[in-house]
This record gives sequence, structure tokens and C-alpha cells, in this order.
Amino acid sequence: MSKKYILVVNRKGGTGKTVVSKALVNKLKNDKQKVVLLESEEEIGRVLHTQPDYAVYDVPTENDYTLLISEPMFQTIVVPVTFNKFSLAIMTKFITEVKAVKETNSKWNKEIIIALTQTNDTSYTSAMLEKIMEMADNLNAHVIDLSIKIDEDENKKIQPAEIEQFILSRISQEKSQELAKVLELVN
Repeated sequence: MSKKYILVVNRKGGTGKTVVSKALVNKLKNDKQKVVLLESEEEIGRVLHTQPDYAVYDVPTENDYTLLISEPMFQTIVVPVTFNKFSLAIMTKFITEVKAVKETNSKWNKEIIIALTQTNDTSYTSAMLEKIMEMADNLNAHVIDLSIKIDEDENKKIQPAEIEQFILSRISQEKSQELAKVLELVN
């Protein structure tokens, strides 16, 4: 089996990019796969010298990923999305970039997965979800719901240093099928 490279991108902070990256890594490890999490372009070189089955690249928010989305090694692009006007602007820019890459490379054919990381529980989030689904359709992308609901009592009990681990634990328990679907699309 050749290595599978998964690119996780979003130029806006707070979308759940790192949590989604780590959730994918944890799911792969639980499935007994050799996997490496990359957090900078410099780390990509080390993958060439190791033998993981998968490499998940959590692209730093401030990085311009235009060249990375055209890079042949990345066959899957995951875009974590929250429901707000900034996410819509970022998604619009992402779609524009993908279309520009497709126009210059007719062989460009990657799986694009939009990972919803915020629960859809208000009329506002429903309207945002509708717009995101429309964008996903224009992009021929898959939409996977990786959001988890955290109630007020839970939120009050969680210490700031424990939030990421708490969310990762909940995602692995409650969204195992959705994570499996993402990995099915990768393969």
C-alpha cells in the first residue's frame, strides 16, 4: 500500500482543524495503522524516511495552502468548518482557489471533505449549513458532521487545559462512524 496523505486546511483559527487532525490520527492508530501527524512543511520530509501508512498534515492557519492543494501527494483535503460569516468567506475563497487549480490542471481530482465542527442547533446555524451544503455541492465535496454537543454543565466542569482531550475523547466515542466515513473516502 502506498502512503496516503491527508491535508487538513482552513485559514481561520478556531474551526477545529487541529482537533479534526488529531481525531483522524487517533482513529487510524486505533485501526492499527501507522500514522504520522505533521504540523509544518519541514516535517513532510521526515515522512519520506519513515514508513507510515498515513500522513495527516494539520496546515498552520497562517500558511497559504494554495500550492498544497495542487500538490499531487495530497489526494484528500479536509476543511473543518464552523457556522459563522468568516467561515463562509473562507469557504468561498477556498472554492475559488480549487476552481483556479482545476482550470490549470485538468487531471486534478482530489477528495474534498467538509467536516462540520459546530452543532447545527439554531435557525442561524441551519441557514449557514444550507449555504455550506450549497458550496459543497458546487465543489463536489462530501460533508461529514464531526460536531459534538457540549452542554452547559459539562462546559463549566472542563478545565481549559483539558478541553482538547475532552473533545477528542467525545469525538472518538460519538463520531466513530463519521471518522470511518472520512477514512473510507481517503482510501
